[in-house]
Amino acid sequence: MVVGTAVMGKPPPEPVEGDSLEGFESDLPDETALAHLEDPFNDPQGILQRATTRLVYDLFAYLRTKDQSDPQPAVAYTLAREIHDADLASGQQTLIQHSFSYSDGFGREIQKKIQAEPGPVPRRDENGEIIVGPDGQPEVTPNDVSPRWVGSGWTVFNNKGKPVRKYEPFFTGTHRFEFDVRIGVSPLLFYDPVERVVATLHPNHTWEKFVFDTWRQESWDVNDTALQADPRNDEDVGQFSRRLPDADYLPTWHTRRIGGQFGETAAQRQVEQQAAERAAVHAETPAVAHFDTLGRPFLTFAHDRFERDNAIVNERHATRVELDIEGNQRAVRDPIVQAGDPLGRIRRAMEGRRPRRGARDSRPLDGRRRVIERRHARAIATWCA
Repeated sequence: MVVGTAVMGKPPPEPVEGDSLEGFESDLPDETALAHLEDPFNDPQGILQRATTRLVYDLFAYLRTKDQSDPQPAVAYTLAREIHDADLASGQQTLIQHSFSYSDGFGREIQKKIQAEPGPVPRRDENGEIIVGPDGQPEVTPNDVSPRWVGSGWTVFNNKGKPVRKYEPFFTGTHRFEFDVRIGVSPLLFYDPVERVVATLHPNHTWEKFVFDTWRQESWDVNDTALQADPRNDEDVGQFSRRLPDADYLPTWHTRRIGGQFGETAAQRQVEQQAAERAAVHAETPAVAHFDTLGRPFLTFAHDRFERDNAIVNERHATRVELDIEGNQRAVRDPIVQAGDPLGRIRRAMEGRRPRRGARDSRPLDGRRRVIERRHARAIATWCA
């Protein structure tokens, strides 16, 4: 496993630049590693030395602390310098950025802590738990705390290892792992038996869904489902809503606003009502993608509905894609160019790279843009004919 890196300049006789691994101790004693994991600000330069980054691991943290009231998972602690060693004046020390990455038994990163600027942190009760208010936000201390850390939002997984909820990042006064800290709000994802996302419920009671068929897929965004007053009655994903508390999705975003009662002031209530009225125009206008016999989307329809001269106008815009036997795009036709020459035609080398591309662009002359590449798809020349 990588324990240190150094960004270096050119070799001699060029001037010395960057950092160095000279004098770097790659295998730290367990006592030293655990001491720095417990107190990361206790002489971090001593283990970083002249390197750019240093990584300290504790892969057996849970085995060692599983019987404690606050067991810790496996962790990777990273120190990164802000100033190159060669740029430091005599006796000067660089500032160091500290970050901790905690992993569960499946090797997934379940929490990340990064040092932040001084500021207020959440208050805690007598058990050390963060006090969260009715709005889902933590109660904070009146004074600034240093050091302060920002932790990644808590993620809830289902029994298939798929994320179901993802909460918001939070400030905290400790770099240690904190279990099940649910700050703020989170969308709720629903999966079908083949582990595809089929619906997403948002905290503001809007929701979207994806309807899969053998030959096509419908994508309903939050505007398309706005007029569904009760998600439990939806024929595609209503079964998921029926398993949740009513307060998680009722009243819906549109129902709450269309009556003109949502908002603290009259102006706010009027704005919210107008938003609901305008969103209703776009209801039930999903995007539809059609598949070929290999399950690849080749034709996509965008349904556009709007109001013009006090009349509702419906337009459907098609985008077609030509694919080769390997699934690479050969040509694209947008809603304007459906016949004749495509919007763009792509030629590929045998290994699938695109050595040259012909495409219409916004230049006055309807020219072609060409790219010459060498190995590993690195472009060495580009010009327009």
